[in-house]
Amino acid sequence: MLVMSVASLFGWIMAFENIPKTVAKGLISVLKTPSMFMVGIVLLMIIIGTFIDTLSALIILGPVLLPAANLLGIDPLHFGLILCMSLSFGVLTPPVGTCLFVASGIAGTTVEDTAHHVIPFVTILFGGTIILALFPDLILWLPRLTGYGG
Repeated sequence: MLVMSVASLFGWIMAFENIPKTVAKGLISVLKTPSMFMVGIVLLMIIIGTFIDTLSALIILGPVLLPAANLLGIDPLHFGLILCMSLSFGVLTPPVGTCLFVASGIAGTTVEDTAHHVIPFVTILFGGTIILALFPDLILWLPRLTGYGG
């Protein structure tokens, strides 16, 4: 809870200092199209997710990156799902690797052996995340059927 409190306070301070708008303009100047932006976000979140807890990263980075996604016309639901999927790599890879450590403990094997067997699943998750990042209609078709206006 302490980590969550500090992350929330940090997010509030960033919003108060108008950092999200500055970061959004900087990201858009580098990653000009929605496709480039989403692939860049996937790669950035994979790197960040391997070092920072998923929930803390969402609380800190979500409000910073969402304005950039909005400026590029990316649906917030699509952006949020891709953000969560990209950060989920962190629980499968060291050094955070919570699921990796739990799985190796349950299986009674070493973390290295478990990590070796996780590689195919991480590869499939990466491919699926990139495909969903590039083709938002694969995610949004069902919510749109229910009347979602995004």
